[in-house]
Amino acid sequence: MPTRGPTLRRERRLADVSATAVAKEMHLSRQTLWAIERAVEVTPERVAEYRTAVKTLHDAKEEAA
Repeated sequence: MPTRGPTLRRERRLADVSATAVAKEMHLSRQTLWAIERAVEVTPERVAEYRTAVKTLHDAKEEAA
């Protein structure tokens, strides 16, 4: 089953990472990230890139705390 954008958004919010930070980490505009988080189906490559960015930012936040 393909990954949906709202699922990715939920994962980001649970990790307590801002959309702006994820967009910056992925080298995308905030508008592009907004489109990804609302997409019915997200490509597997983009899902992997998104999840890597969220994990990187979450881990950095945890280390700083």
